[in-house]
Amino acid sequence: MICELCGRETDNFEYVIVDGAVLTVCPSCAKFGRKVKGMKARGINLSALSAGKGGDELPEPDTILVEDYAERIRNARMKMGMTQEQLAKKLMEKESVIAKIERGDMRPSDKLARKLEKTLGIKLFERLDEIEGG
Repeated sequence: MICELCGRETDNFEYVIVDGAVLTVCPSCAKFGRKVKGMKARGINLSALSAGKGGDELPEPDTILVEDYAERIRNARMKMGMTQEQLAKKLMEKESVIAKIERGDMRPSDKLARKLEKTLGIKLFERLDEIEGG
């Protein structure tokens, strides 16, 4: 198996959460994420996730930011007829931050993502057990 962070070939791998994504990594790269227990090599049992010590906290247990967050945010803002500047002022953020998020160049913090959800009426987080079913 190949480490999804460094690309090294490894027979000994671990599952970790890095920036909300579940990755298969070598033991050297495992320190960069939150260790995940209770996953099977194939047919991953995502509902059995539990945190290792010292990992970053997710906004709610077993939730991750959706992959298409940038598109969802941009589409919702445009549907509401707002400019990036207007959205930024409403959220008390810099316009450049909104622009970077909408381009996908920057991942919003969990706090900002929740504010975006509420302001735009969209869903930016999904439960890992919702992903499991495909």
